[in-house]
Amino acid sequence: HDSEHPLLDCSNTPLAVVSSRRAASTAVLRASDCDQTIVDDGSIVSQLVLITTHDFFYPLVDDPYLMGRIGAANVLSDLYAAGVTTPPHTSIMTLAVPLSRIVPESSRLALTSALVCGYRDGMSLAGVRITGGQTVLNPWPIIGGTVSALVPALSHFTPTRAQHGHRLLLTKPLGTQLIINAHEALQAYKACAMRRRRAAGNQTFVDHSHDANLREVREVREACHVCADEAVAAKWESWVVRKAGLSCEDVERAMDLAVCGMVRLNKEAAIRMVASGASACTDVTGFGIRGHAENLAKVQTECVQFVIERLPIWMGAVALDAAADNRFGLLGGTSAETSGGLLIAMPPENVERFCRDLSEAECGWGVWDVGRVERSEAERGRGVQMMPSDELEIIEIGRPVSSGQRAGRVGGTHSTEGTGIS
Repeated sequence: HDSEHPLLDCSNTPLAVVSSRRAASTAVLRASDCDQTIVDDGSIVSQLVLITTHDFFYPLVDDPYLMGRIGAANVLSDLYAAGVTTPPHTSIMTLAVPLSRIVPESSRLALTSALVCGYRDGMSLAGVRITGGQTVLNPWPIIGGTVSALVPALSHFTPTRAQHGHRLLLTKPLGTQLIINAHEALQAYKACAMRRRRAAGNQTFVDHSHDANLREVREVREACHVCADEAVAAKWESWVVRKAGLSCEDVERAMDLAVCGMVRLNKEAAIRMVASGASACTDVTGFGIRGHAENLAKVQTECVQFVIERLPIWMGAVALDAAADNRFGLLGGTSAETSGGLLIAMPPENVERFCRDLSEAECGWGVWDVGRVERSEAERGRGVQMMPSDELEIIEIGRPVSSGQRAGRVGGTHSTEGTGIS
């Protein structure tokens, strides 16, 4: 508390929760003139809204710097989905330093430094200042944090105004979970093959890196994969190669594209959706596009249903899901995403301008019209309707390397688009 500061003098302004938007970690708090005070160790400014979120997760990629960037982009997405268009004010970082037999003590500093550097750079791109952090020892690295923003109450974006006839737009392709799993199988397969060759005395690993920190990171990365279970490596042959028909080049290319998507901030999309009169928004992460769309549909002021007609999906992911007997639920909209795009509802007359402005701001990154908002006659009709697989349009994003990449095609309309990135 600092009662002498005019902006923090709100002794007569109790705090009340106005909304906890959807089932996620984002909370929206507003100064209120109600009688209930729910905090005793903080204050809030009248006429301002505090939006705060907290998120963290385990590594998904081999590179700790990129993992830090993904962690920053992921935690910021909740604020962008809430319509925060000015830089969030502060971030408190959550970091778990790896304490594991796999990671030697001498390498922990290199890993931790790279994670922190990536997270810091990601927050810097958003204009966010890291003001503190919490560090613990853990068997495996964890990266994430809390981000908060104060925005004027009168200009606060309200994501509950979707109406019949509005279009649904998605700003990033889907399929990251499948691609990450396939890439992990590839890395485990390579590590097991290398281990067998070394046991036979056929290969010696030489690291020509002149950067000591980079050498340590590579050694840890190699150690983790050498310890990979043979069963994970076996997935490469049985699932990725034989059933999905993908090559090493296909998986590496798909992983590169997915990482480019995961590190990309939803900042520009948030700015332009608010300017274009968006009526509702959520980010697509752990619940998949269907789960997040359903949560969003249920909190709309009008009784509406979201109809998903098409899905933009990273190259290779459709084939991988089909080869796994659709266990990931990609075409059903339930496959989890990490640092996914924004799902935005918007009046149809504003869609063209929004897509054009966002593409120009992000150097050709795409945005896809994935469906529509329909009126629901009954309260129980609120939610999401996914088009059946034989009617669902699939747009595969990225240029295939091998012809086998088409093995996973299923029903409906199927097309391929480039990404605009190299």
